[in-house]
Amino acid sequence: MKKIFTSLIIIVVGLFGFYIAYFYAWLITANPNINEAIKTRYETIASMLAPLSLFMIIIGFFIFIRSALKIIKNKKSE
Repeated sequence: MKKIFTSLIIIVVGLFGFYIAYFYAWLITANPNINEAIKTRYETIASMLAPLSLFMIIIGFFIFIRSALKIIKNKKSE
């Protein structure tokens, strides 16, 4: 049961990171007069944060599914 809550926390953190990456990408496109140094910084943050967040979401789902299947298997054997 502890792993299920941990996996849900990992998924939520991954979704939050993905939202932040989307926000930085939106900042780049929404403001055409943005300074080039700031634009490069935002592009770097968004390009590094989005894959990391997606990886966290996928790992969280795998842990969640694995833990749920173990719980179902244990209940069937009882």
